[in-house]
Amino acid sequence: MFSCGVLRAAQSGDSESNVRIVPKAVDKIAIDGKARHGNALDEKLVRAIDALIATLGDESYTARRAAAAELLSVGEVARGRLVNSATHGDLEVRARSRQLLEALDAIRARKFRESLDARLATFIEDDDAPQRDYDFPGWNAYRSIVGGDRAARELFAEMLRAEPELLTLLDGEVEPLSRAVAARFLKISQTMSHPLPQFRTTISPGRAAALYFVATNKEIALDARAGSQLYSLANQPSVRTALAGNAGSTPLKKIIGNWIATPQDGDRNLGYYKVLLAARYGMKEGRQAGLNVISGDAAGGPAYQFQQALLAVGRFGEKEDIEKIEPLLKNNAVCQTMNINRVAYTTQVRDVALVVLLHLTDQNHREYGFERLQKNTQTLFNPTTMGFSQEDEKRRDEALTMWHRWSASNRKPAPGEKAPEEKKDK
Repeated sequence: MFSCGVLRAAQSGDSESNVRIVPKAVDKIAIDGKARHGNALDEKLVRAIDALIATLGDESYTARRAAAAELLSVGEVARGRLVNSATHGDLEVRARSRQLLEALDAIRARKFRESLDARLATFIEDDDAPQRDYDFPGWNAYRSIVGGDRAARELFAEMLRAEPELLTLLDGEVEPLSRAVAARFLKISQTMSHPLPQFRTTISPGRAAALYFVATNKEIALDARAGSQLYSLANQPSVRTALAGNAGSTPLKKIIGNWIATPQDGDRNLGYYKVLLAARYGMKEGRQAGLNVISGDAAGGPAYQFQQALLAVGRFGEKEDIEKIEPLLKNNAVCQTMNINRVAYTTQVRDVALVVLLHLTDQNHREYGFERLQKNTQTLFNPTTMGFSQEDEKRRDEALTMWHRWSASNRKPAPGEKAPEEKKDK
């Protein structure tokens, strides 16, 4: 069996039987480069590390444990050899090598965080930080969105502490970032929904902000699952509390709002979750999210998504959005059907579009036949009160005709649109 004092022997020339490794001395030699030839490790040191790795598979538990302890004390110098042995044919060697690599990762992360905490403490106290080009990953993009006041700096510091590895990938290639984001969402999904409460993860506002911030990258292809998870993040107790606050919630709301308003390719459901999130927290970026959902093919997509998107545009939008809503007056897809006092009512996409158009133009809904219409704090109007009975389809047609007549007489033409001809009295 190879003695666990072999590293010291390899570095000093002593026989292995006369020495015992001193971790600090080995570390110092490694750091100072005294055991290196250029960028390569000294051959004796390589042989010593390899011998210790081989001892990880020794029959003696004491020997295996001692070898693992000495390899860990060597630190980063042993990483390369441990990476190789992580695929070793011996199960014991393979398992212990992977454990040691995880331990080295933890040590590296701890040292990085200690250094990062010291720098962030200075950063938070620096009132001139908004004008300084700190080399923190993502800082320049962050301050262009959120600003650089103290509240913004405190949240940015939380983001870096929570997700330093993820934010570091922002300035690199998209593919590694996409993989890291997907892996992070998968892990969070698993821990948030763990069947045992004690193993569920509590998401901090800093971690949530980091995920929203990274997800804003247009080149990352997010799907509906990611959208669902980002929606769920805002419903976590700590995040919900932060969003419900005053000054402290402003930077977080800006980050989430920026994600909500950013058009992204991919699953259409992603935009739907953005609309829901904006509605829940009354975020004005819901207007753009809603417009993103209803733009393009006005006849495609699930009716319930158009319904929520239209209501978001109605709640946060402007009169200039009318021309983007009007094409949906031709969409007769059914959003929902309900029975009230044995009378069947159906709400179609065109009903919702018309209700929103009347709202944006300050018209009386009752005059158009929406006698059951009720307000709603989150969705502007209660969706179940916007339809017509199946026995009164004629009233729906009349309402649409009334709108087209009003629009032709009152609405200013959009840029490039021909103005309606004025009717001459006979």
